[in-house]
Amino acid sequence: MSNLKALLLTEIEQGFQIKAYENDLFGWDYPLKYQDVTRFQYVYLSEYKDERRQRDYIFIRSFVCEHKPGLDLAGLLREAEYGFMSMICLKPYTTKDGIKTEAVYSQCMLPLDAVQNNKSLFLDVVHEIASNADYIEKKFFGGDTV
Repeated sequence: MSNLKALLLTEIEQGFQIKAYENDLFGWDYPLKYQDVTRFQYVYLSEYKDERRQRDYIFIRSFVCEHKPGLDLAGLLREAEYGFMSMICLKPYTTKDGIKTEAVYSQCMLPLDAVQNNKSLFLDVVHEIASNADYIEKKFFGGDTV
């Protein structure tokens, strides 16, 4: 069993919407409970081995939007300050049509040994990434972007 699957096992057993893809990639349709409604934000989780540092990491990220002309990058950078363990970044992205572009993500890379010894830290970071991505979608686009 992968380290990541072991970390997610309790949530999988509790019936959370977590899907396993190839190469130990997981997708979690993470529930965000607000006062009046529950919204869902898709979060991707995978393991990453940094050969240079000789350390294993858990890479957690959530897609916000495609980068297009007119995107308020200054506004996004202002929102980035609200991340304690996460960041807002541009990453390479391939659209459904196969076009290579860039996209805005909320993300974090946590050392595996840190989260194996502190499950609540892992869940806190997943929540932060999902809630930051959801908030930015609502603030800049009025809701979900995909």
